Amino acid sequence: MTETTTPPPTALRGAVGVWLATAVFGVFTVGYLWIRPDAVREVLRPGGSVAEVLGPLTVAALLFGGAYAVFAPLLLRGRRWARVALTVTAFLHLLWVMLPGVSVAGFITVLMIGIAAVLTWRRSTAHWLKEQ
Repeated sequence: MTETTTPPPTALRGAVGVWLATAVFGVFTVGYLWIRPDAVREVLRPGGSVAEVLGPLTVAALLFGGAYAVFAPLLLRGRRWARVALTVTAFLHLLWVMLPGVSVAGFITVLMIGIAAVLTWRRSTAHWLKEQ
């Protein structure tokens, strides 16, 4: 007797896509800043260096992006704990993005995280994860 599993719901597949898009967006945003250091110099304090600003941003983008890239596929495979891991990562990411101030990239990141979180915690996703 073969066991058939139901495919993941559309909301969950969408959530995984948005989590991964958030990871890519963060890395590309930092990459753009490395390519355009003049944009960073405009907002530096006197005596500050571009590397001092972009170093922590790069580490954060790689850590958050890496976490999304690891946890999102695990969620798609039915690992319930990955939903909590994504939520905790998203909360920390929101703090990281919101504390320095408002920016267009920050707004887009917050929007993407919000969409992904809502899709991750939809009833259809929760029901599917219980079946796994």
